[in-house]
Amino acid sequence: MLRERLDNAKSYTAGAKFDPSTEVLNRLVQRAIPAYIQAQTVDEVSTAINLIAQYNLQAAITRGDQADELVEMLVQQKVPVIYGPLLLYAKDKDLKRPAKLADAGVKLAFSSCSPRTCAGDIRTSAILAVRYGLSHDEAMKALTLNAAEILGIADRLGSIQKGHDADLVIFDADPLEASSRVETVIIDGKVVYQRERS
Repeated sequence: MLRERLDNAKSYTAGAKFDPSTEVLNRLVQRAIPAYIQAQTVDEVSTAINLIAQYNLQAAITRGDQADELVEMLVQQKVPVIYGPLLLYAKDKDLKRPAKLADAGVKLAFSSCSPRTCAGDIRTSAILAVRYGLSHDEAMKALTLNAAEILGIADRLGSIQKGHDADLVIFDADPLEASSRVETVIIDGKVVYQRERS
């Protein structure tokens, strides 16, 4: 059904009778907008990768719980994975999956399932992934630069450099240590939070 909708969207023209969903899908197959495809199981991830390849979509897999099982396909098609959230009670095998993806060369970012889970789960996911084999540098990139690149906003976010938005979170220790606390939050160059000293 989805392939039929995408095929119809390919032939959609601006002069045709306006159909909002076909208009959006047309922009998708023209690579004017990205696709974020939620796929958790091996079968879902495989189907998503095949769709991305068939229609030459600018796309990323979200959730990707079992995406590491198809790591070669992801690398070959250059499909990034927005992974998460990792949960404290997950099996060791599942906690090692992000490292397997990153080690193979898949661009990795973390996400929460907010509002169902806390937005802070993004950092928790990175902390857990490091404990289970993901390199510290890759975990930091997954929280910053990789995420910005996957979302197409790396020209202004994701790294600290001149000309980028001055949105920063400053911790009192390594951000990937669970005990570290937020000291200062800066948004657009303005301090919006400062931890009170006792």
